Amino acid sequence: MENFTIDTVKIVALQNVDVTLGGYSGGFVDGTWACYNPYRTFYGPVGGLRSTLPVDANRLQAYFHGRMLCVNSTGWDHDTFIRNGSKVILGNNSISSSDYRTFTPSNISPNYRGFSDAIRVGRYAYLCPYANDNHVYTGRLLRIYLGPIDIGNLIDSLIESGSAISAVVDVLDLTQVDANYAGFTSIFTAGKYLYLVPYRNANILYNGQRGHGNFVQIDMNNFELSGVSGVDMTTLTRNQIPSFADTNLRGFSYGFASGKYGILVPFYCGVFSGKSARMTIAGTKATLESNLQELDFAIDRVRPNVYKGFRGGFVGLWQGVDA
Repeated sequence: MENFTIDTVKIVALQNVDVTLGGYSGGFVDGTWACYNPYRTFYGPVGGLRSTLPVDANRLQAYFHGRMLCVNSTGWDHDTFIRNGSKVILGNNSISSSDYRTFTPSNISPNYRGFSDAIRVGRYAYLCPYANDNHVYTGRLLRIYLGPIDIGNLIDSLIESGSAISAVVDVLDLTQVDANYAGFTSIFTAGKYLYLVPYRNANILYNGQRGHGNFVQIDMNNFELSGVSGVDMTTLTRNQIPSFADTNLRGFSYGFASGKYGILVPFYCGVFSGKSARMTIAGTKATLESNLQELDFAIDRVRPNVYKGFRGGFVGLWQGVDA
């Protein structure tokens, strides 16, 4: 960032290694490895995964996949692009097989795919469940043990020993706690807890695909169904005036922790939404239920009905200076 110019940008051309690699959302770092979370790609009826055949050009379909990609820091040393002034031209070099690894939960079960986000906590990575097919939303949260050193070393050890990757994968099906606990867009942590951000869990066209508001908490020290709790924000009494429940607190795109609070970023609840939700976290279910508040960005005196439909966010220390 000290030299934030195009000349310092490095790009890994995955298509030079394997044309089927692609379609990620979020990820995590483990040692020298950058791991990309498997989400959604495309396929053609003739050419298959990420087909480039002309015959498939108008028949490509979305495909939720389950192959995680991890690239070592050495992979970025192969500059696959040639810079010519302001132009960037694709070169012929590519990373070698020693620079990347793949880890495929869908080899365990075809249902283990279509994750929207991922996070590393200690020696585990957690993959956030979204959907495993078009409009088929899932609640299967995956926990992957990353080994004592790093994930690259772990994958190599599994291959050398002939062990299945299922030996390091645990699955928690949240729908066994509540059938509505599926279809999340983001994952974050606070203390010993994981939090899943609600987005959509059903294909309901008549209500404009409003999504859901089930905010779920998982105790990482108790990775069992008994460690799962949650609240439906659309039915929860708010700790503000007026205090009645707001059925539009649903369809969020992202979430993060700030002190004792969890902040949810508004996206779409049948219409693009500006309603951010805040609640006290890192406690019991009663804690989650006790302090829900909302702030509607769309209610702005200068620019009414403008600030809505956000993707992502972050927290920072306000310096007390207006823009």
